[in-house]
Amino acid sequence: MASALNLDSLWGVWNDETQPDTNRLKAMFNISWYGYLFSQPDSAFYFAQMEYDFAESVNNKKSMASALNTQGVSFAIRGDYAKAIDYHGRSLKIREELGDKKGIAGSLNNIGNIYFKQGNYVKSLVHYNKSLKIYEEAGGINGISSCYSNIGNIYKEQGNHKKALDYYDKSLKIKQEIGDINGMSNLFGSIGLIYYEQSNYVQALEYHRKSLILKEKIGNRRGMAMLYSNILNATNPKALLCGSIDFSTIAKEFYSGTTIKENLVVTTQKDWEELWVKIYSIQVPQPKLPTVDFNKEVIIGVFGGEFSSGGYDIEIIETKKTTRTITIKVKTISPGNRCGVTSALSQPMHLVKIAIQKNKKFVFEESNHITNCAKKKPTP
Repeated sequence: MASALNLDSLWGVWNDETQPDTNRLKAMFNISWYGYLFSQPDSAFYFAQMEYDFAESVNNKKSMASALNTQGVSFAIRGDYAKAIDYHGRSLKIREELGDKKGIAGSLNNIGNIYFKQGNYVKSLVHYNKSLKIYEEAGGINGISSCYSNIGNIYKEQGNHKKALDYYDKSLKIKQEIGDINGMSNLFGSIGLIYYEQSNYVQALEYHRKSLILKEKIGNRRGMAMLYSNILNATNPKALLCGSIDFSTIAKEFYSGTTIKENLVVTTQKDWEELWVKIYSIQVPQPKLPTVDFNKEVIIGVFGGEFSSGGYDIEIIETKKTTRTITIKVKTISPGNRCGVTSALSQPMHLVKIAIQKNKKFVFEESNHITNCAKKKPTP
């Protein structure tokens, strides 16, 4: 939270009706964003509403959009993602009316962040790429760097380490050019975590130490504590508790009600019931919902998307763990050119159940295979 002196000064500007409207609105923005948003998001929402109401009364649409953006972030922090998207959407609409390119890009980026937190990487990536394109047109170098980093985060979560490192590197170069020490530190740490997941402990240590030096420079104690832990883990790779995890198939279908390609981790009964209904929405009657004890188990689901014919498949072939991650290895199959396939739409999927794994991140690694249906030449 901002210091009491700063807040008192900002309140003084806000309450002084002789001040220009723009000064008062800026003061209220600073109160809500810097004073309360990340410590008391409910209070930040209230003060942002004061900013919005005053901005509306003086027809300052830019500040109206800014206030809605703050409110969207406050909902995201509190985990109400539906309302967060709604408020960011309202902010985006105003910014589009104003032609505020950087504002538009910022709103798209924020919406992408919400989808990322929900695990909807497809929609998240769409919004990040839209944001990136607009930032590039508008010359928003900080925004470009942010988009690169966010896109890298998606690929990291999907287990595509090569693409993640490519985007982190792009973001890092910008951070270095503009001298953003905290941003550089965060990216060094993210790169270190990827090398750690790849069991490249030498590189992991190098990047974690680079990150630590910068955290110490800016006095970020929380970040320093996290890096001490990361360095300890990378220094003691033999202590890793790793190996294969047993899994059992709950359902595997070629035709289902799931048409979007995605990977899911289900941890609650409510989500499990909703997913089962969606998968078997094309069947009457629907199969009975399998019993899962979510105090002891989790469901892993991989969905291939919708295809115009048969011959496609997706399957979980292995689950492995380290002290930090659970890696789900996924095999996808596509028909070759000479394969005979059905003409019906197909939506392959696979659901498995594993023992619950606390405090671990799920990483999906996908390998693609094409069925070779070419006829062999007859033996002479």
